Amino acid sequence: MVFQVQSGRLARAKLGQRVEGAVHATGSAELTTHEVGLAILGPLQELDVVASLRFASVYKAFDSLEDYEAAIVALWVEARTGRGVTPGGTPFPM
Repeated sequence: MVFQVQSGRLARAKLGQRVEGAVHATGSAELTTHEVGLAILGPLQELDVVASLRFASVYKAFDSLEDYEAAIVALWVEARTGRGVTPGGTPFPM
């Protein structure tokens, strides 16, 4: 059990490092919360798909079942093809 907790802590620390690296890589002195949210979505999805869907639901203000359905379909497509898309065929930024 201790190993799982430490492993989880390590994964979260790496997530934080990746987000921080992405933010620094922009070279911008200031970022909008939207830009920070985008920097979080990708690494979070790799760490925990369900957590990324929860984060996206708040970050992107899902307000209907269709919003969730579209996000789940995009995750499903990405899991099977390695490429995320929205139902309209555009890249899905999760």
